[in-house]
This record gives sequence, C-alpha cells and structure tokens, in this order.
Amino acid sequence: VQSLKNRDAQEVLERALNSRKPFRGFKDELLRFPDIREQWFAHHTARMREIAREWLEENEVVFEETKTRKSTDPGT
Repeated sequence: VQSLKNRDAQEVLERALNSRKPFRGFKDELLRFPDIREQWFAHHTARMREIAREWLEENEVVFEETKTRKSTDPGT
C-alpha cells in the first residue's frame, strides 16, 4: 500500500488494513480503485502460484502447468 502513487488510495487502503476486518475492508475499498484492484489480484494470484510451486518442490511433487481459461473477474 505504501508504494502506491495514488495518495487517496494509499490512505483509504491503509485505513482498511487497520480495521477490525482488514482483508474484507481492503477488498471492499479496492472497488473504488479498479486499476489498483486489478493489479492487486494479479499480484495475489502470482504470489499464490509461487507459494504453491515452492511447496510442491519442497515436497518433491511433480507439477505440469496447463493453460487455463482466464477469468474476466480478477477477484476469482
């Protein structure tokens, strides 16, 4: 959040992350910033894939990536 150039988005998202339900608030507030929302979900997806690949490698599980249909909703 701190690396965002949009100061309004930075402030709103920082406040959401410090709320009682941080992830829910963060996702809700992202709706106000569609470009940032798209970037977030691309980052989140890439990071989850990286974590999964690391786990597979550590557990000596062979993984073959296949092409999948790209969802039109970056939140799915």
